[in-house]
Amino acid sequence: MKDKEIIKKICKPYSFEKYEKIDLNSLAAYTIQFLQDNNIFLNFENTAVALFLMFPKKFCMVEYEEYPDTNRINRTVNLQLRPRYQNLAYGDPKKGYSLTEKGRTIANFVKEVLNSPESGLNFKKSNIEDDTSKRTRTPKIEIEKIVISSDLFKKYKIDKNALVEKIEIYDFFQSSPYTPPKMFKEKLKFLKNLAISEENNEVVEFLDWVEKILLPKIVVGKNDWN
Repeated sequence: MKDKEIIKKICKPYSFEKYEKIDLNSLAAYTIQFLQDNNIFLNFENTAVALFLMFPKKFCMVEYEEYPDTNRINRTVNLQLRPRYQNLAYGDPKKGYSLTEKGRTIANFVKEVLNSPESGLNFKKSNIEDDTSKRTRTPKIEIEKIVISSDLFKKYKIDKNALVEKIEIYDFFQSSPYTPPKMFKEKLKFLKNLAISEENNEVVEFLDWVEKILLPKIVVGKNDWN
């Protein structure tokens, strides 16, 4: 049986409640491990299709939920997973991907969450030890990785009045159109606390801009912020 037929057979959609609290990078790490366990060639095409089939509400196009967002999938797999960023995987879109030790740890934890009988089990990647470094990230490093290195922050620095698409906002939050509004608030609070602790006023101002100017674009009509 060819990979295409096998992927269609084994990659069934999970209930959104199972994965709504899991970030895109962790879902991608799990998917790579899942395909590897089923002897599927780990090129980009197979990985992208599997991600959308299993986690459609996280990897769909904004306003076209029945179609995969290949741009988002590409940024996740070919950028965010890399050693330079999240250090979860390495490899080549054509020759295939491999998980790092950290990536395998994340993938196994995601598997536990997805297979748990409890719906919506909380997923905190920050609680998972990175065996490759044995280091705890400082607030400064967290700010650098999550905010300063993001495309949205770079765009903000160039032009605070630049047009920002919805997909750019979702990418910054590692979210989707189905993400509960409360989760945006929680992440903003977390990031603001880090920035304040480092006295990084530029990042604080950026996060205020995100909250006041950008979030209304994606949470219109959703008032459950408490």
